[in-house]
Amino acid sequence: MERPLSPVEALEAIQRLLKGDPDPISFPCHARQRAAARRFDRRDVQHVLRTGTVGGKPEWDSRFENWKYRVAGTDLDGHELTLIVALDLAWSRITVITGF
Repeated sequence: MERPLSPVEALEAIQRLLKGDPDPISFPCHARQRAAARRFDRRDVQHVLRTGTVGGKPEWDSRFENWKYRVAGTDLDGHELTLIVALDLAWSRITVITGF
């Protein structure tokens, strides 16, 4: 198991991924369902990832063998939105696990 990124390292990695790939965000079915229920979309997710802050303690997901990070910010309408994301630096992907 690799060590988790610090909040600063995770935020820097997110910013790098957003700049390096036209669409590095993976939005699986569960995340899309949560988005529909909570009334946020991909543009809101992009906004939070670009402007939000990484906080809390990273959590290890043994099923997928990766660290999950909490990114908090506001959506495009100014409502608070917190995302749980996994970062795959080798594949340049940000996977949105859920949002609330």
